[in-house]
Amino acid sequence: MSGNVQPVPPRYRWLNRLSVALLLFIVALIVVRQVTLVIVQRRLDKAIADIRAKGEPILAEDLVVKPLANDQNIAYFVDRACQDWPRVNGQLISQTDWFNEPDKHPDPVTDDAAYLASCEPALEHLRKAMTLTQSQTIKQWTRPLLNIMLPKLGQYRQLANAMKDATARMMRIGDQAGALNMLTEMGPLVRMFDPSESFLIHHLVKVSIAALRNQQIENVLPQVLVDKACAVQLKALSANLETPEYWRHSLREAMVKERAMGVDVFRLIQDNKSSVSQALGMQINPVLLTVGRPLVIHDEVSYIRAMTMYVDLVTMDKGPTRDKLVEALRFENEDLQHHPYDRTISCIVMPALDAVILRNAGKIVANTEMTRVAIAMKLYTHDHGDWPATLDALVPDYLDAVPSDPMANDVRPITYKVIKDKTDGQPLTEPIRFLYSVGTNEIDEGGKVHSSEFDSSQSWSDEGDKPFWLTPRPTPSEAQDAGIVLP
Repeated sequence: MSGNVQPVPPRYRWLNRLSVALLLFIVALIVVRQVTLVIVQRRLDKAIADIRAKGEPILAEDLVVKPLANDQNIAYFVDRACQDWPRVNGQLISQTDWFNEPDKHPDPVTDDAAYLASCEPALEHLRKAMTLTQSQTIKQWTRPLLNIMLPKLGQYRQLANAMKDATARMMRIGDQAGALNMLTEMGPLVRMFDPSESFLIHHLVKVSIAALRNQQIENVLPQVLVDKACAVQLKALSANLETPEYWRHSLREAMVKERAMGVDVFRLIQDNKSSVSQALGMQINPVLLTVGRPLVIHDEVSYIRAMTMYVDLVTMDKGPTRDKLVEALRFENEDLQHHPYDRTISCIVMPALDAVILRNAGKIVANTEMTRVAIAMKLYTHDHGDWPATLDALVPDYLDAVPSDPMANDVRPITYKVIKDKTDGQPLTEPIRFLYSVGTNEIDEGGKVHSSEFDSSQSWSDEGDKPFWLTPRPTPSEAQDAGIVLP
C-alpha cells in the first residue's frame, strides 16, 4: 500500500550513525579550536602587554623614527666618508695582502704619502662624527621588518678595512701618531649603529668592525715608540674604546629589535602576506593557516617567551639566577629541535642565539678590555722605562681597575703573562709578553693558545686561551719553543 513506510535497512542505520558521529566530531573540533584560539590569544595579548609595560617595542607600530638633522647624525658623516675615501681602479683598498705577501700581491699604491693625503677629506667627516653622540641609519620603519637590513653593511666593513690598510701605510712611513689617530677615528664606524634601531645583524657588523680595529691595535702597538705625541694619541684611543656596559646594552637592544622582527613575521604570516612568504622562501596554504591558527599563535607565544629570556640573559651577571635561565633556554632549544612541526615558524625566524649569546657575547668585551689594558701598559712603559710587574701597578694612574675576564666562569681578572725561557730552560732571545682571556670553553689553559693564533687571523678558536700580544706576535716555532701552543 502507498501509506506503508519502508523500514531503513540495517546497513543504512549504521551509515546514519556514522554521519551523525562524524558531524559531532567536526563540531567538537571546531569548539576545541575556538576555545584553544581564545586561550592562546589571551596568552599572546598578555605577553605583548607585559613587554610594552617595560617600555620595550614588540610590534612594528611600536618602532618610531625620531627625526635627526644630518649635522647631528654620525651615520650621515660615515656615509660621506665612504663616498670620499679614495679609490684605486674604482675600488677601496680594503685588503692588506700587499703587506703580508708582497711577492704574490703587488701594492696598488705607488706613493703612500700622496695616498694618505688624499684620505684627509674622508677623515674630516669621521672627525666631525667623533664629536657627535647620536646616529640614525633607518629613516623609516617599513614592513616586513625582515627586509630592513642595510644594503651598506658591506660598504662600512670595507671602509674599516681601508682604514686598517691606511694605518699600516702610516706605520711604514714612520707616522706613528697618525696611525694611532686613524685607529681612533674608526670609532664612529662602531657607534653609527645606534642601539635604538639596530637588529642583531647590525650589532654583529659593528662587533666585527671593533674586532678589526682591536686586531690592528694589537699589530701596531708593539712597533710604537712612545713619544709625547704618541702618548696623547694613545690616551685618546683608549678613551674612545667601548665599555663592557656599551656592548651589553647594544646586544640587549639588538635582541629587543630582533624579537619585534620575529613577531612581525608571525603577524604577516597570519595575514598571509606574500612579501613575508617570499622572504622566508615558503608558501602557506590559506585553509591550513585558518585551521591551524591556534598553533601559529601558540608558536608565537613560545617565541616571545624564549626571546624575552635571551633579552634578560644579556645583561645578567653570572650566578645562580643566570644559570637557571641558561638551563631554561637549553630546554627551550631542545623543545624547538624535537618538536619542529608545532614550532615551524619559530624554527625559521629564531636566529642561532645560543652561540651568539651563551658562548660568544663576551668575546668582543674581552678583546676590547685587553686592548684597553695593553694601551695602559704601553703608557706605563713610556713613563717608567720598563714593563709593570703586575697589572695592579696600572691602578689608578692608567686604569681605574684591572678589568675582569668576561669569558671566565668565575670572577677573575684579565691575566698578564711573561715567558722568558724556552721549555728546555734556555733563555728566549726576547721575552714574550701577552695578556689572555680564557676561551669559550671557560677553562684557563694557563696561557696556552691554539695554533691558529699565530697567523694574524681574527678567529677565536674554541680551544685554548685568547691572547693579546704585547710584544711582536711570535712565530709558530717560537711559540712552540716557549711552550704556549696547545698540544
